[in-house]
Amino acid sequence: MGGNRTSELDVQAELSAARADLVAVLEQLEEPDWDKSTLCEGWRVRDVASHIAQAPDLKVGKVLGGMLKARGKLDKMRDEQARRGGDREPAVILQQLRDNVANDHVPPRATAEQLLADTVIHSLDIVHPNGWKLNLPADRVRFVLSTMVKLSGPFRGKERAEGLHFDTTDVDWRCGCGDHVRGPAPVVLLALAGRPVCDQLSGDGVAEREPHLSAMQVRDEIAAGRMIIPANIKHLEYQLDPMCIGRASLTKINANMGASPVSSGTDKEVEK
Repeated sequence: MGGNRTSELDVQAELSAARADLVAVLEQLEEPDWDKSTLCEGWRVRDVASHIAQAPDLKVGKVLGGMLKARGKLDKMRDEQARRGGDREPAVILQQLRDNVANDHVPPRATAEQLLADTVIHSLDIVHPNGWKLNLPADRVRFVLSTMVKLSGPFRGKERAEGLHFDTTDVDWRCGCGDHVRGPAPVVLLALAGRPVCDQLSGDGVAEREPHLSAMQVRDEIAAGRMIIPANIKHLEYQLDPMCIGRASLTKINANMGASPVSSGTDKEVEK
């Protein structure tokens, strides 16, 4: 792994800095910006910001209460808390984030390293699709990348990194063995988190499914609008391999067919 100075990083200090850097972004937003979409599926800017702001305040009792309401489903609890918190006024969310910049509490069953990864990734969820600039020092992004490739569970970075060799083009970091994946460190990090950014990376990981195309040809076809790579967050969550659909690829169309004994039949589905 190149540029590996992560062991020297003060994780808590870096977590505080990451929150402060997000505060600097959010302070510049206009009211409509808080309702813009993010890379975190279904969450607005305000929901993601609220999720980050609330994390240091999550104590055991609050987590248990949320889990009971969500019937034991962790993802559902997080989603409900983020959306409920996101419905607050932006000024309230921003103030909570400011108040918690230096808060060193780590939620139950989490580590400071995981919390830093969560904060950086969700900050990128906000800024990346909206073209906003986020301060992300090289040592911080290297540390989070090195953390993500080891994390299973809800992060699933370890599973997504399996069989791939990552090489970031803007910072000195590389990791893994297998098909090459290249791109800016923030985009590689988002891909490891399961975000739909595969079209912003280069390498053999996608092109290997199309033996008659090089990685460069795949990228050119996408840029020309003649090819797509369906790889949304759910596809990656279930470890489905991205594939090309387009004029130059082996797959020309994508169809989703099913039959319901109540409202349709095979003939109707084929006709559709």
